[in-house]
Amino acid sequence: MSGMLVKVPKVQNGQGTELTIAERWRAMNAQEDQIKGHIKEVAGLLADDKELADQGKSERHAAQIQEKLDQVRDVMHDVVDKTQDKVDGLLDKSKDALKSK
Repeated sequence: MSGMLVKVPKVQNGQGTELTIAERWRAMNAQEDQIKGHIKEVAGLLADDKELADQGKSERHAAQIQEKLDQVRDVMHDVVDKTQDKVDGLLDKSKDALKSK
């Protein structure tokens, strides 16, 4: 089943944007990772531990990048789904046109 796109029901988020359950989980995980990195960064600054602060900062930035990549992937999946729906519609119209001749 790998490589297949599966349509998942969408749910509303607080801003009125529809998100799939998987999209919501990815967003929450990315935010959790950003918070963990931020906590490490602040702890390092408070403890005057540059290595811990740098590690936290790196983890926070990595989580931000992952979140953006997840958003791009979600948009691309939507584009593929919409394109597939249009292609299917055109194929159906073509088949109908050929049958009516």
